[in-house]
Amino acid sequence: MLVSELVERVRYRIVDTQNIGYKTPELLDYINEGHKFLRRTVSKHAPLMLSTAETGFTEPGVATSNLSLKAVKILELRINGKKITKVDLDSVQDLTSTGVPSKYFLPNFIHWVPIPDGRYPFIAVYIPEAQRLLEKFDSGWPSDYEDFIVEYATIRAGMRNEFSVNVEEQFMAIFGEQIKDLLNNMTTDFTLVKGYF
Repeated sequence: MLVSELVERVRYRIVDTQNIGYKTPELLDYINEGHKFLRRTVSKHAPLMLSTAETGFTEPGVATSNLSLKAVKILELRINGKKITKVDLDSVQDLTSTGVPSKYFLPNFIHWVPIPDGRYPFIAVYIPEAQRLLEKFDSGWPSDYEDFIVEYATIRAGMRNEFSVNVEEQFMAIFGEQIKDLLNNMTTDFTLVKGYF
């Protein structure tokens, strides 16, 4: 669904279909807050739902590689099809040795340990940084999850002038539990449907 349609759904729920009480940028801010809250919750409980996979090659003598999108979290990294281990910089004894990378560390770039001595194929499965939702684009969420964004934005708009820490904490806790329930009920199995013919 387009983000502009989400804005209209929020307007309908807060009874502002004439665009009088709330400017579109304000509602977009609430929708983006809901989008980020939903992403944080999903990343904790079903990270593969947000992940993207990217392939590339290491370069001989080059200690780092970039991904095309900024990674919030790397879920898996493989060299030559073999999973490699994430380590802390403190645990790396030698940053000058070369060979087939068997470890990596972050931040900002993938730092290979040891430094690649050849061109090795790698695959990275990671969660990219959230992008701001804009009116003319699709939300990128299945409709069941868009309902959470609309609900979040509606409640935030309703709380605009009535800030209360207790009410907000209760709302966030309930909202988070509802998202977890939806994720827990999501099937990871597939079904093969055969025709009659």
